[in-house]
Amino acid sequence: MGFKKYIALAIVCVCMFSLVTSENAFGRRIRKEEIIQTEVLDGFENLADWSFKASEHADKARCGIKLLVGKPGSMVVTRGKEENFLGIKAAFRRKGYNYIEIIPKAEIPIPGKVTSVDVWVWGGNYHYTLEAHLLDYRNITHVFPMGSLEYMGWKNLSAYIPGSIPQQGKYVPRFRGLRFAKFVIWTHPTERIYGFYTYLDRLKAITDVYVKKYDGDYLGNQQW
Repeated sequence: MGFKKYIALAIVCVCMFSLVTSENAFGRRIRKEEIIQTEVLDGFENLADWSFKASEHADKARCGIKLLVGKPGSMVVTRGKEENFLGIKAAFRRKGYNYIEIIPKAEIPIPGKVTSVDVWVWGGNYHYTLEAHLLDYRNITHVFPMGSLEYMGWKNLSAYIPGSIPQQGKYVPRFRGLRFAKFVIWTHPTERIYGFYTYLDRLKAITDVYVKKYDGDYLGNQQW
């Protein structure tokens, strides 16, 4: 009986040790191997930085983008100069899966390993949806639904970037960051199409910018 008690006690001790070391290892990983920060990718301050494209059934005369002055009332602005936002209007000649693309002048690189992207969007209660399109280092496009625009007023819409999206390679330098390619707004076939407005402000990403250091790491960025 004493021997069985000894074995049981030993098993409990081993389990407790494994739990403690697992928790400690997890704590070190969070503390030393992650630097999570918010990156503002664009504040929509310059109209020349963005372009507009609509699908074939768009009423071209009633589509376009415009820069307006102001900001979402509930948004905390950390950079004092942010006073503008981007307005989008569109109309279509027939119902269906029409779309609107809001495209940056150049793809926007996102530093580090991205975990989510978000943007402030003003909704007019239309049954439309918003997508974010990101490119990986292989130039493969990944589409991330950000949600419905069927609400009224300003709202922060976001998309989670799963770990299955490749953001690093085997060889040094290992970081292969994602690039923001465009927004796409889709109409629902049953929704009205004769005059749609929405507004965008403050595109951001949550990203891990930690870079593991090793002897001679500076050589990884040399080209000669």
